[in-house]
Amino acid sequence: MDFRYDGEGFKVYSGKFDVNTTVFDSGIVVDPNVGADVYQKAKVVLITHGHADHFGDAAFLRNKGAKIFAPRHEMPFVENPELNWRGMYSWARLPEKVVTPYFLGRGVKVDEFSENLEINGVKALKMPGHTPNHTAYLIDSVLVASDAVHSPDYWEKFGILYYVDPNKMAISLREMEKIDWDYLIPGHGEVFDRKEGIKVIRYNIRMLERIEKEILEVIGEKVAEQEIFSTLALKYGFKGAKARIVLMPPVRGHLTDLCEKGVVEMYEEKGIIYFKVR
Repeated sequence: MDFRYDGEGFKVYSGKFDVNTTVFDSGIVVDPNVGADVYQKAKVVLITHGHADHFGDAAFLRNKGAKIFAPRHEMPFVENPELNWRGMYSWARLPEKVVTPYFLGRGVKVDEFSENLEINGVKALKMPGHTPNHTAYLIDSVLVASDAVHSPDYWEKFGILYYVDPNKMAISLREMEKIDWDYLIPGHGEVFDRKEGIKVIRYNIRMLERIEKEILEVIGEKVAEQEIFSTLALKYGFKGAKARIVLMPPVRGHLTDLCEKGVVEMYEEKGIIYFKVR
């Protein structure tokens, strides 16, 4: 555990997998995964989405009497994290050694849905893209965006990050820019003030646009789906089955967007899925 930021009325800790856990003096905790008891006043736990690296301490806090909130349609994944990696592999069972550790963890029972949240100074904001129903929380002047936005150093480190719907993620980022907040807390990495945070939001939008362009260049006139994965995996250094499987959702999300824009077409030929430029 590392202490990341000390704000007015809140503290941010960097826990396992560099996840940002935000602890408010009011007793609200967002995405607990510190692995140490820094939650002395915890009464309410807000979970942004159903990836186990963002709620590793939630069961511990519930046992201490805290109430767990999560988005309605993320609830099954919060209570049963196995559903995430099942979904990534067409619902078949994966060998555990190739499951990303970000999706492995202890589930926790959700007491109430974020949509029903009624706490003064707290708003649950739908920001899908990273997951279908990812939710950010605006708490007074602090926007805990979690994985709706990524720090530039994460983009630089990995090249392509995890999300399932790039179009919705871009929409969420543009909405995030319009909201009134003083501090932006991403799921991983540094905390930003508004001036820097706006730059980070716009950087994320540019990265999504860049990756879509790169995928279109890989397609060329015609290419098999597996070749798209292989080309990008080699370019960005995604080595091993575990990394390769994690690459599939964001790339497929971009391919869907390109199909819906009418730019490319998906079809089957001799049992192989291909994409071609229209």
